[in-house]
Amino acid sequence: MRRGFVGGVEDAGGVTEILPSGYAQTLALVVRRAHEARFVVQRKANTEVIALWWFIGHTIIERQRTESWGSGVLARFAADLRAEFPTMKGFSKSNLKYARRLAEAWSSEDRIRQQPAGQLPWSHTIQLLDKLDDQRLRD
Repeated sequence: MRRGFVGGVEDAGGVTEILPSGYAQTLALVVRRAHEARFVVQRKANTEVIALWWFIGHTIIERQRTESWGSGVLARFAADLRAEFPTMKGFSKSNLKYARRLAEAWSSEDRIRQQPAGQLPWSHTIQLLDKLDDQRLRD
């Protein structure tokens, strides 16, 4: 056995490959870091999705204040968004209404980003909107 190498792994062809010492620990370290990176990316993606929904809701509020954006316009808006982004899920009239509620509940994009709700998946944020009327509790 070569110095500094321990253990071996037999491949499919029956050949034993000698692995360096510390290989298993290095593999475990890299695997753990990869899992952590995936979790960080997922949280950042969730935060951006919530920011998008907040923007959509805020835009709807502004249009409803200044123009005649009723439920018919929301249904058309939802259909046009689905047509523009066919691989994205969630552009329904009901989600547009939730987006509006989100923008009403958190008055600025910065406020939602600073709250734990800004890091939750959209479905969890909807749960907060449905189940908690008290803004303090939502925050």
